[in-house]
Amino acid sequence: MSREVHVPFCERPRARLPWSTHLTYLAASVRGTFYRLYLTLDVFSRKIVGWEVHENESADHASVLIRKTCLAEGICEDGLV
Repeated sequence: MSREVHVPFCERPRARLPWSTHLTYLAASVRGTFYRLYLTLDVFSRKIVGWEVHENESADHASVLIRKTCLAEGICEDGLV
């Protein structure tokens, strides 16, 4: 089971290329237990620009991933849409 957000939430100020987020459930070795893979992709190049795995689903995890990814890609928060 996975969910995908098709609306770009973040744009690079210079190139104006949108990113897309994806949340996928990963099965653990214990039956009925899942991990959550948070993934951020560049829509046009399909480059994985950020990812993290967590035991629970949380907006805080997604927010931290976006901040870390923006720092890694050299994007300032003022330019985010």
